[in-house]
Amino acid sequence: QKYGIEFKWPKSFSLPIPVHAACSSPDFMCPVKLAASIVRRVCSYPDATDDSPINLMHKADGTPFQITSSSIRTQIRNTVTLIGSKNLGFGCDEVGTHSIRSGGAMALHLANVSPLTIMMIGHWRSEAKSKSSQKA
Repeated sequence: QKYGIEFKWPKSFSLPIPVHAACSSPDFMCPVKLAASIVRRVCSYPDATDDSPINLMHKADGTPFQITSSSIRTQIRNTVTLIGSKNLGFGCDEVGTHSIRSGGAMALHLANVSPLTIMMIGHWRSEAKSKSSQKA
């Protein structure tokens, strides 16, 4: 039996059609299996409903909260501050949530993944991202 997941974008996003992802290997990188695992976790919460968002978490005391891009950005910047701009060569004001995306593209590039594959994974429509990865 085949399984898949459909990512729908907000109206403000430039992709007019849903993006489909099929099961893939290895398991720890399969978007379908990872999403299913997250949905199972969210559904296991006592206060979960059919409308519970996929970014719902519970604090140690059981209080529900949502992981937001703002909280992720804060964690990234706090980590950069902790490590220090002297050690990293850049400061906390130079990183954000997009750093995860560009860092992933760079990791794929350094692993000799084809630019076309990187573009497909990142949903980029031009080679601008791969060109910026090659400059670094």
